[in-house]
Amino acid sequence: MQNQFRDLCVKLQGLLGQEGLHIVPFESPSLPFFTSLTQEHQSQIIDLLNTLVEIALDLQSQKLKVTEPINLIKTFFKKFNLHAPGWVIDTITKRDVVDVYNMDSRLVVASFNFFEICAYSIEEIFCRPWAELWSREGDIHIKIFQLCRSLLNGEITQPVDMTYIPQHKVSETYTASGRSVIIQPRIFSPVYFGDKLFGFMSINRIIRFEPEQIIGLTDD
Repeated sequence: MQNQFRDLCVKLQGLLGQEGLHIVPFESPSLPFFTSLTQEHQSQIIDLLNTLVEIALDLQSQKLKVTEPINLIKTFFKKFNLHAPGWVIDTITKRDVVDVYNMDSRLVVASFNFFEICAYSIEEIFCRPWAELWSREGDIHIKIFQLCRSLLNGEITQPVDMTYIPQHKVSETYTASGRSVIIQPRIFSPVYFGDKLFGFMSINRIIRFEPEQIIGLTDD
């Protein structure tokens, strides 16, 4: 499975590079993070990467950008019969980072513009727990964690307006660059497969890099 994982990472790197997004497939060919996973989890990640490559090829054949979050999320949801309130998805812009998690809190898909604000490789993003990769200032991570648990427990069944949480800094914890970005949480929403809870989706607005570089993205 290691060869298959390497090949898919390199192929995805090439497809995203066609849209001007340049990312690192993996830091070491030994794939320390991928190989540390169970075979079941490795298979799930390979299936996901296969899906992402298929979606990228499909969207690009239609002259659409897979790096635009709304294109990826709509296509991914349609492919797997997932759904969330339509108005939630329709609010997604180029300035939003969108990620979807399953009932095990494992990342299912994330918008590729995420790589514009981080220095992690494809292997790290898909094979390491996100909670290990970033830190948030103050106690905001506790509030977000509690909300995510409530979504996964079925206690919250409707989208939540997250703008009550203030803009805050999110910093990388395991890269030499130590990048930081200011984000504004926007909407967290349950995601369903039919009438069964599948997981949840988070939408966060990119505000700016710290300390001074403004991200040149527009809403359209």
